[in-house]
Amino acid sequence: MKSPLPAEPVAELPDAVLVARAQDGDAAAFELLVKRHLRGAHAVALDVPAEISDADAAGQDAFMSAMQQPASVALAEKFGAGLLSTARHRACELN
Repeated sequence: MKSPLPAEPVAELPDAVLVARAQDGDAAAFELLVKRHLRGAHAVALDVPAEISDADAAGQDAFMSAMQQPASVALAEKFGAGLLSTARHRACELN
C-alpha cells in the first residue's frame, strides 16, 4: 500500500516520507533517495580506505540494508546518517 502523496513536489519530500514510500514499493522514491545519498555513502566507504569496487559494494549494500529495515519514523528521519554509518561498517567488513 503506497503512502499518501503529499501535495509538494517529490524532489522536495523529506527522507522520512521517501523511505516510507520506497518501502511500499515506490521506485521513484527509492531512486530519489539513491540520488541524494549514494555519493556520500560511496565517499564514506572510500575513507576506510577501501578499493573503489569495495566502496561501490558497501554503498549499494547500505541502501539494500536500509530498505529492508522495518518502517520506523524515528529511523527514517535519520536515514542519511544511518546510511553513512552502515556504508562505513560494510566497507570495514569488505576491507
